[in-house]
Amino acid sequence: NFQKPCACLASSLEQVVACGADFGVAGQVLAQKWWPGALTLVLQIPDGTFAGFRVPAHAVPTAVAAAVPHQGTLLLTSANRSGEADPQSCAAAIADLGEAVTLALDAGPCEGNVPSTVVRVAGAELSLLREG
Repeated sequence: NFQKPCACLASSLEQVVACGADFGVAGQVLAQKWWPGALTLVLQIPDGTFAGFRVPAHAVPTAVAAAVPHQGTLLLTSANRSGEADPQSCAAAIADLGEAVTLALDAGPCEGNVPSTVVRVAGAELSLLREG
């Protein structure tokens, strides 16, 4: 589903700050407490729109994000078809998505089966968009 929003994968809070995202005080507190981890923060970016950012608690995606030049981030989505359950292994994701997969990094089985919590930060206002 190309209408669903994607998130930006970062290796650290500093990498997201370098993108110009506006955390506000509340967003800073959430990021410092829950990153790295299963929290996506939807933050205002310099063009006035909002984008989701996540710093995962897993060495492989964090290392990939850290390799992005100029403190950029990677655009990502879940490895499943819209509305379907999240696969728990790389092999399951490839089986589900078939020829749509051009590159896969197998870092072993996924732990847990809970999506990230998504919180929108607009100034001092926080909105829970999805509970993870």
